[in-house]
Amino acid sequence: MSNELFLGPPLKDKSRIRQKKFAPKVRTGCIVCRIRRVKCDETRPSCTKCTSTGRKCGGYTHNEGPRDKTLVTIRPAETVSPVSVSAGSEDLHMFHMFRLDVIYQTSGLFDKPFWQVDILRAARERPAIWHANLAFAAIYRWRELRHSDQVNAEQKIYDLYAFSIKHYNAAIQGLLSITKKTNQTVSDKETLLLTETLFVGLNAVQGNLTSAIAHANNANTFFYTWEFWKYAEAIPHGLVLRPSSLVALLTNFESQMLHRLRNKSAPRCRRGQKLFKVSTQPFRTIEDAYHEFVRLFAAIITSCRCSDHTESHVMLPEPLVFPYHVSQMLLWADKFDALRLAKSLAREIHGFPYKLLELQSMALRACGRCDPNDGVFMFDNQTAILWKILIGLEKLVGDALEAHDGIVPRFSFSISICELMYWITTACRDHDMRVRSVALLRKWPIQDGLLDSRLIAPLLETFTKVEDAPGIRNMTLCAEDGECECMYRKFICGKHRIVRSVVEFMKEGEVNFSWETVEDISQGRGEQVQKLFY
Repeated sequence: MSNELFLGPPLKDKSRIRQKKFAPKVRTGCIVCRIRRVKCDETRPSCTKCTSTGRKCGGYTHNEGPRDKTLVTIRPAETVSPVSVSAGSEDLHMFHMFRLDVIYQTSGLFDKPFWQVDILRAARERPAIWHANLAFAAIYRWRELRHSDQVNAEQKIYDLYAFSIKHYNAAIQGLLSITKKTNQTVSDKETLLLTETLFVGLNAVQGNLTSAIAHANNANTFFYTWEFWKYAEAIPHGLVLRPSSLVALLTNFESQMLHRLRNKSAPRCRRGQKLFKVSTQPFRTIEDAYHEFVRLFAAIITSCRCSDHTESHVMLPEPLVFPYHVSQMLLWADKFDALRLAKSLAREIHGFPYKLLELQSMALRACGRCDPNDGVFMFDNQTAILWKILIGLEKLVGDALEAHDGIVPRFSFSISICELMYWITTACRDHDMRVRSVALLRKWPIQDGLLDSRLIAPLLETFTKVEDAPGIRNMTLCAEDGECECMYRKFICGKHRIVRSVVEFMKEGEVNFSWETVEDISQGRGEQVQKLFY
C-alpha cells in the first residue's frame, strides 16, 4: 500500500523504433500477462509480475503437466454483458482486459471499490456503460501499443481504434435514447453521467483534450440540472454506483476547468445550491476524506471571482464567504488529522493516498492563514509551508517512481499531484521553488483527468518566465533607473504579478496560453498570448 500507484516511463520518441527480435507468444503465463503480452514469472497462486504493479492476477488456464498443442480460447466463464447486448468473443475478451488490467491502471489512488466493483456491475446491466467500457479499454490498449516497441503492430493498432469507435458510437446511441425521454429515472441519470465520464477518459487518453473537456462539460451540465449531488446525501433506490464516488469524479472535472479554460470561468449553475458544508462526523476511511475534500476544494474555487474594483485586480474569494470557507477548511483538516489515530487505518496512513491528502491538508491550513485583502501578496508569508509541501511531493514521487518499473505513461481518473503542484507554483513567488516544481512535473508520467503534466509543466514554466522578466531587465540597469522593485530570484513587485490566466486548446498538442498582469489590466493593454506545445 505504501506505493499504491501505477507508473510508467516518459513517452518514447516515435522516430526511434527499436526492432525487437521475434519471439513466439508465451502460452504458459497467467491470463493478465498473456493479454498484456509480457513474460510471466508464473508464481502461484498469483504471479509477482501482476501483484507488484497492483494488478489482479487472472490465474492460469494450463496444467503443470506436459503441454498439448490444443488452442485454448480465453474468455470469462459466464456471460457478463447486458441481456439486450449480443457480445462476441472479441467483446468478451476486451471486457476481460478492462476488468483485470485497465481498471487497475486508470482508477488512480482513490475510489478503488467504485471502479473494481460498481462499474463492472453497472456494465452488466446498462448497455451504454457496457459499450463505453469496451471503447475505453480498446483505446487504452491502442495507446499502449502505439508507445511500445512491438513490431508489426500497425494492423492491431488500427483494429483496436476501429473497435473503440464502434463501441463509442453504440454508447452514444444509448445516451441519445436517454436524453429523448421526458422524465429520466435515477438509473438513466446514473448511466448518462458515468458514460460521459468514461468518454472523458477515452478522449484524454488519446490526447484529445478538447473533446474530453466537452464531455466533462456535458456531464457537469446534467449534474447540476438534476442536482445529482443530493443523491450522495440520501441514496435513492435504483442506483448501482456509489453516488459519493460519482459526485467526486464530476466535481473534480469541474475544478480542473474553472478559471483555467477559456469560457469556463463563470461556472456553476447555482440554482439554489447552498454553500458546501463539511460534515461534523469523523472520517471512517481515506475515501470519506477524499470525497469531502474534492467537494470543498471545488466550492473554494467557485467562490473566487475577478475583483475588478480592487487595486490588485486579483482573483479573490468572495469577501462574505471567505471566513466561512476558512472554517470549513480547518474543520476538514482537523478531521483528517484524526484519521492518523484510527487503528483500522494503521497501514493506510503510510500509503500514497493518505500522504497526498496530508499535503492537501497542509495547503488548506496555509490558505486559512492568508488575508485576501493582501491581494497578490496574500501567499507571500506562506513560503515556508509551500516549501514543505513541495519537499513532501518530491519524496512521494521519488518513492513511487523507484518502486514501479512501469510500461507506459498512465491516466488517472482521481487526483494525484498535478492539482497541488499547479497551486503551489502559481501561489508562491519563490523562484527556486518554481524551478523545482516544474522539474518534478516533467518527471510525472500520470495524467490527472483533464490535467496533463506534459501541458502543466510548460505552462507553469512560462508563468515563471513572464514574472521573472522585469527582474532580469532590472539587473542591467542602475538601481535608480530600475522600472520597478522587481529583483530577479528575490522579489516580484505587485504590478508585474500575473492575476489572470487561461488556456485555449487549438489542436492536439497545442494551446494558446493567455495572461494578464496587474499592470496590463490597470493600463488596459489586454491579454498577452503565447502558443505552447506539449
